Amino acid sequence: EAPLRRHGRPGDGQRPGPGPPRLGPLGPALRHGFPREEPSPPRVPLVLAEGLASRPSRPALGSPGSGSDGTRKGKRQVRRTLPILLLAFLLLPVPVLRAGGGPWNVLLLVNDKSSASRQVGEHYAKARGLDPKNVLHLSFPPAAEMPYWDYEKLIREPVRAYLEESGLKNQIDYIVATMGFPLRLTHAPGGQRYVSLTAALQALDIRPGVLPAGKLGWPNPYYGFHGAFSHRLALREEKVHIYLSTMLAGYTVEDAESLVDHALQAEGNPPPKGLFLFQDARGNAKVRNPQYDQAVSILASRGFQAKRVPAGTAALKKLPPLICWFSGGSYSGLTREAVRSVTFRPGALVDMLESFGAVPENFDPKGKRKQVPVAWMIEAGATAVHGAVAEPYNAAFPDCRAPIFYAEGFNVAEAVFQCLPTFFWQNTLFADPLCAPYAAPPAFQAGLDKLLPGPVGGKVQIPVKGKKVGFFELYVDGILAARAPAGEPLVWDTLSLPDGPVRIRVVALSSDPTRTPSSVEVGIPVYNPSFRVLGVRLEGGKKVAGPLDSLEVRLSRPPGWPVSPQAILVKGPGGKPAPCDVLQGRSPRILRIVPIRPLAASSLYTVELTPKLKDASGKGLASPYKTEFRTTAAALAVT
Repeated sequence: EAPLRRHGRPGDGQRPGPGPPRLGPLGPALRHGFPREEPSPPRVPLVLAEGLASRPSRPALGSPGSGSDGTRKGKRQVRRTLPILLLAFLLLPVPVLRAGGGPWNVLLLVNDKSSASRQVGEHYAKARGLDPKNVLHLSFPPAAEMPYWDYEKLIREPVRAYLEESGLKNQIDYIVATMGFPLRLTHAPGGQRYVSLTAALQALDIRPGVLPAGKLGWPNPYYGFHGAFSHRLALREEKVHIYLSTMLAGYTVEDAESLVDHALQAEGNPPPKGLFLFQDARGNAKVRNPQYDQAVSILASRGFQAKRVPAGTAALKKLPPLICWFSGGSYSGLTREAVRSVTFRPGALVDMLESFGAVPENFDPKGKRKQVPVAWMIEAGATAVHGAVAEPYNAAFPDCRAPIFYAEGFNVAEAVFQCLPTFFWQNTLFADPLCAPYAAPPAFQAGLDKLLPGPVGGKVQIPVKGKKVGFFELYVDGILAARAPAGEPLVWDTLSLPDGPVRIRVVALSSDPTRTPSSVEVGIPVYNPSFRVLGVRLEGGKKVAGPLDSLEVRLSRPPGWPVSPQAILVKGPGGKPAPCDVLQGRSPRILRIVPIRPLAASSLYTVELTPKLKDASGKGLASPYKTEFRTTAAALAVT
């Protein structure tokens, strides 16, 4: 990689043009390096501690930094300086929404062509108790890099389609990639040379242009939120919905799995004790140094052990175990021996403000490293490590609110990403996003004993109550089925389900800003006397049908065979019948309707299921069911 210029130059992967304007003295409101639209309703200032500075200090541009060996000889250095972020910031009012996060809110990505991905994925799914629906298996040749157009075809579109098809779209907040997925994507939109895979996954539902392009990717719409995350949050004037994405990787499969094991160990009771360490950096990486005293003061005032130390390995001697370590990596003079000498508590969060901590070369233990690899920290026992997959510039790192939010009880993904100004950029967090060692799950009671042993049918009310609970949620076989505020029962409509056993989980979400969950799960049978159509959709969850695409009909119980020709009526333009075959689908409760001849192009079709459709006992549909679908112009090409 060629040495970077101060503000980027054409061909080096960054946008050309002047750097962000220098800001004068700051008033009571925080000024960001990115232009931001005024949110609605107006934001309210929040002060985290008394006596916060109102004017940030600013190192000069072009001051000497350290190279990959931690000396002043290296040319690959961070060259851009943005205004230092204060610990006083503007707070968007936190909407009352589900967040905090549990296994039911995670989509795990596994690459079946990578044995490492399969092993790490299996370990995470088992450790977190993921429902099989929450694991998506993809298949492509593993590589450290991937062109963006291949990412769209092999990862982005399959993930989007699966979220729609599986019914998980409204509940997935976190996307976790595993070893065997690319660390970064090349030829990204907007002229970017690189973007990290996890940053691209965060923007899964966003097309370029929806967010204004900044000098460093896009502005992070979750930045400065100070509230629990949910994909359903309509951020930036209700224009965008994002995900939080992390990766499980390291030098070895065992290192990647340790990120999961340490996260679970950290969530014991009581919360882990450890030192919040803030280590000064040199050169342009010193941009974050002035925040450290404020962070130490705030954490100490809340009963945590926190300390600021100078750069250099000498400062790391005789330290107690660490729960957090913010440094400049190579700009703090770190060596592998120094990293190995440090003891990490389970749950330890690490960030190094350096350019190349997470580049592909740094995950090859025999390769030529660049600066201090994040893999060193994972190998040494850290639970969550943030790093950059390409030159990010020194404004593209979490500010010092992240450890404070982490100590408040936010999970590690929320703590880091709401303190990160950049989005769709070079950032990657290597962690289990659910790790929340300081969270306080609420105690609650759910009247599930009144439903057992079942069966249940119709609309079921589940009484729920608890202390410091804001909301309750009900998941049925891993899918969100009902939600209610504290003080109201959960109402479960079983008529939308097929007859048979199901697993139900009641989740209580704390009333504080972290929305920390706790849950209970039981199995129970469902039975409703009526024979019903639960839904009709195009094959594969498509929105528009091709000329020979089939329809899937979901029923409450298996139908009787053979199916009467008058049971299912498909009609095209002018009410003309469209002959179809009726076959058994993926399960005994699913019918496939397959056109015998190609359907007409760009036309509206109706599908009607009549009481002539009967179950195995001879009982007909309780009521007729009618739906519509439209064909594409592509049908013209079929003869």
